[in-house]
Amino acid sequence: MLEFNTAVEELEAEQTDLEYTYGPLVVDGREMFFRKPEDGEYAVLMASSGRFASIGEKIGASVNLFNDVFREEDSSYLIGRLMDPSDRHFDFPLVAQFLEGMIEEWTGRPTRRSSGSTPRRPKTGSGSKRSTPAST
Repeated sequence: MLEFNTAVEELEAEQTDLEYTYGPLVVDGREMFFRKPEDGEYAVLMASSGRFASIGEKIGASVNLFNDVFREEDSSYLIGRLMDPSDRHFDFPLVAQFLEGMIEEWTGRPTRRSSGSTPRRPKTGSGSKRSTPAST
């Protein structure tokens, strides 16, 4: 039998003291702060939203993440907007943009190359090999 003991009581106490220090994510004037996911939460998001995941799996991973990293009232707002069939402007491509921005904040790194970045220098000349004279 495999048996594991974890600090469940400690974890429950910690979850009431979560720090929502990232953001805000502003949607139609509503400011929502979020927290950085724990490593396990982030791993589940990455595994569930990879290139081989179906669109349904990607949406499910996003909804689960919203439930985990936003305050309850904010995650309910976001999920309610996503589930509202009359809200045609609030769709998964928009949610993907939210996640992209949130990941940038969590990691401190942009997910795309800056358009103002310096391009590579063009190659000039024949390269780094020295030319050798032809033998006669």
